Amino acid sequence: MKKFGSFIISHDPASTLINTRYPRVVHAALTKEVIEVAKNSKQTSRRVAREAADALRDGRSLARTKSLAGSALSQARPSRKRR
Repeated sequence: MKKFGSFIISHDPASTLINTRYPRVVHAALTKEVIEVAKNSKQTSRRVAREAADALRDGRSLARTKSLAGSALSQARPSRKRR
């Protein structure tokens, strides 16, 4: 097996390509084995998510601040149900 970025590539005949950031198989052709990937259950807290949302709304925020705020919000639990 070889790690390439966030992917694990197995060079056996059951060539498996797995994304290590998400516990699911991205591509598998004739797979006989699946590599288990631990699920990251950590999420951004409500307080940090609220601050991140405020930073994104504020026009004076720096680009780096907005980038970090977007990352924090993408890892936060959704606040309402989607329809």
